[in-house]
Amino acid sequence: MKHFNAAWFIPAVGNILVPIAGVDHGYTQVSWFFYSIGIILWIVLFTIFWNRIIFHKPLPQKLMPTMFTKIKFFLSWWAYSFPISAITIATLLMYHSTELVFFKIFSYVLLSILVLMIPVLIALTVKKIKEKEICVEED
Repeated sequence: MKHFNAAWFIPAVGNILVPIAGVDHGYTQVSWFFYSIGIILWIVLFTIFWNRIIFHKPLPQKLMPTMFTKIKFFLSWWAYSFPISAITIATLLMYHSTELVFFKIFSYVLLSILVLMIPVLIALTVKKIKEKEICVEED
């Protein structure tokens, strides 16, 4: 339990995103399979994660979900780029499916946020690498 952290959600999210490309390539059944596995993993991991946060020793600060309230930079900040990328792709797909102007505008807004976010994350990461604050062993 002491090694469990939010990074364990990455494979579950990856499984949920497989249908974005899979259905377009004709793999509908395979896409449903990956989506189903991803949803089940998400429910299980979400339950375990909250159990870990509530009943066990706190996560190290660099592994805590920041929810936009922490100021100190850790590599975990890169986790913000993943959901914004996913919702941008989903919004673009919704626009192509429905041709509603709302989805087109919303996808441009999300894409703009993402295009601004990535260089900021790169700059902060490079800065912290130069300051030797990344990949430091725990006390």
